[in-house]
Amino acid sequence: MLQAPKSETIGSGLSEQEVASRLEADGPNELARSSRRTSFRIVFEVLREPMLALLLGGGMLYLLLGSPDEALIRCAQASLRLLPNAAQPAFAS
Repeated sequence: MLQAPKSETIGSGLSEQEVASRLEADGPNELARSSRRTSFRIVFEVLREPMLALLLGGGMLYLLLGSPDEALIRCAQASLRLLPNAAQPAFAS
């Protein structure tokens, strides 16, 4: 039959010395806090997506080639891509 070490027997708990040494070695017994994503950070992450860059680049290209209607369509597609991705984390929390 296995027996617990002397400092961990049932009912006696850990000694103050054992508690201090474990706290120093392992740190406090708590979960790590996750960093909260701000709206600015979410929009920045969405702006870094390749699909959004492709749509905006296509819009700029159409604008430079003299087709403002197509450029407007590409920019509208980019904004439609941006809005749901930026709003989703707010609804999730």
